[in-house]
Amino acid sequence: MMDDPARTPFFETAIINRLNSAPGGPGSQTVLDLGTGPFALFAIIAAQAGARKVYAIEANSKAVRSARITVKRLGFSNVIEIVEGLSNEITLPEKADFAVAEIVGSIASEEGLYATILDAHRRLVKEPSNPSNWIPSRVQTYASPASYGLHNLFQPPAFDWTKLNGEPVRFNCRDEGLQLLSDPVLIEDISFANIKPDATNKKKINFIIDGERIEDNTSSFYEEFRRARLAEGEAEKMAKTTAASLTGIALWPRLILDGE
Repeated sequence: MMDDPARTPFFETAIINRLNSAPGGPGSQTVLDLGTGPFALFAIIAAQAGARKVYAIEANSKAVRSARITVKRLGFSNVIEIVEGLSNEITLPEKADFAVAEIVGSIASEEGLYATILDAHRRLVKEPSNPSNWIPSRVQTYASPASYGLHNLFQPPAFDWTKLNGEPVRFNCRDEGLQLLSDPVLIEDISFANIKPDATNKKKINFIIDGERIEDNTSSFYEEFRRARLAEGEAEKMAKTTAASLTGIALWPRLILDGE
């Protein structure tokens, strides 16, 4: 986990609150950090907040070396143990009081989250059915059909979108060049405390295209195309075309950090 200014403060608050809420105080708590990353960011936050012990698991060897250097430099080697490997292949000397797992992808479960949390639930956390023992406690994925400005602005032969070979395009959530065509629909909802094996579900999703939303999108796309220095008439025409077009399905995660 690298420092993400949008997420890190919320995780930090959740970790500190969880430690301070323990009946025996922070010093009674053992913390598990799944996917600690090259900076052992959440492990260090837990140690600074007074955790007795932190097991920080990381599969990437280069990230492990960096994390160990960082932990040693900050003087937390006696509290934080960086454990190299996949969590489902590791046995810890004790179970953790709670776990922090920032292993959420653009689709919440795409980074192997389900199998990782299911295994930790079985083996690595003391009271895994308590939502307060997971940060986040729940992750969700939402979806909506969307229009993308550049998809209409850049067309063959100048740009061939088929060259992406079906690979997803990653967007900044603040990118005004991407606009939704309907209200978001929940397609994935995973409670870490209630995670179940073999929980494969099929769901039929219906999206209702919103005419008022398309009108709003036309205005947004017009502003985007004008910022891209298209002439007024061309920007207006392109905005109308783009707002009424379907580029694909946008998907994004939602994290619930502090219980249910």
